[in-house]
Amino acid sequence: MKTVSKTSPEAVSRDTVPKGLQWLGHLAGRKSETETGNQETGEMSRRDGMKGGYNQMKLRALAAFEDRGWLSPPAWAVLAGCYPARAAYTYIKRHLWRWKLVDRSLDRRGLLLYRLNRKGAERLAWLRERALARYKV
Repeated sequence: MKTVSKTSPEAVSRDTVPKGLQWLGHLAGRKSETETGNQETGEMSRRDGMKGGYNQMKLRALAAFEDRGWLSPPAWAVLAGCYPARAAYTYIKRHLWRWKLVDRSLDRRGLLLYRLNRKGAERLAWLRERALARYKV
């Protein structure tokens, strides 16, 4: 017969998750209120998914390239606050280069370099306008 200690994961039922650890609900197969949104109206909450954070990260990402010329992904990661730095390669490729917001090149040693292009500058201006309009009273 297997004994279960009070601190083991098996001892904690789905309904007894401490208040500070509710974000772990998805591990127990439950969805929190912020994940499910308002069931009656079908609206999602602000904290759900990447609704507000996606454009904020893109704004920071594009602003880091502004007026700097060619940057390597690790250098960009420091300027944009992207941690871990190795994630910069993936972020730039998926979210900036594939949408043609940055130009991509190799230096003499074969290292990747990126810089903001015209379309990226236009998107940065649009994101800034939108951010100002959102927080304007």
